[in-house]
Amino acid sequence: QKKLNRAMEQQTIKYDKGGHDAQAETKTTIIAACNPTNEKWKEDLPIVDNFPFDPSTLTRFDVVVRMYHDKNEYKARKKIQHIFANMNNEQRQLLHPRYLGALLEHMKKQNPIFTKEAQQTLEDFYVGLKNLEQKEGAILIETRQMLGLIRLCKAYAKLTFRKSVDNTIVSKVIEFYKQTLRTLGMVTDVQMQIDLPNQGKLRIPVLS
Repeated sequence: QKKLNRAMEQQTIKYDKGGHDAQAETKTTIIAACNPTNEKWKEDLPIVDNFPFDPSTLTRFDVVVRMYHDKNEYKARKKIQHIFANMNNEQRQLLHPRYLGALLEHMKKQNPIFTKEAQQTLEDFYVGLKNLEQKEGAILIETRQMLGLIRLCKAYAKLTFRKSVDNTIVSKVIEFYKQTLRTLGMVTDVQMQIDLPNQGKLRIPVLS
């Protein structure tokens, strides 16, 4: 797993074998799913010990979400119906894969720029989150988490065809990111005010 670290953070891999030394680009997205280390999430264990990943690899994911077992009957039936629909080729195609691919290629070429206000807001949130005291074994809030937040904001802007990242986008990404951390039992009660365009100030509520 540690071999993924370089690819995930530097987008390159190094090959050194049999007298050959080479380096190649690995510009890709990694989406991973796993069961807890002991097949069941244990609240008495540190967060990182519940994952079958090395902590250094875990911190390189921009988003980490703990999925809970849902006992809701309606949702359970919808999932089974969805599985059967896929098996029977009954799913309605919303967008042809070719068009979707072209759309994603177009989005990759975009480079939305942060406004000064959005940049300051994201910086304030990161510093506030980093200074919160977390329980032992929580995911560390480091520079790479800030870089992940920047990527999330820019991705949101691309998906909504925005040429800039403003406080509206930053506030939505911050709330989404806090929700993901709360699934892991982490503290997220960063108090701050965000100036939204044409909406005045938005106070981010205290949530832990």
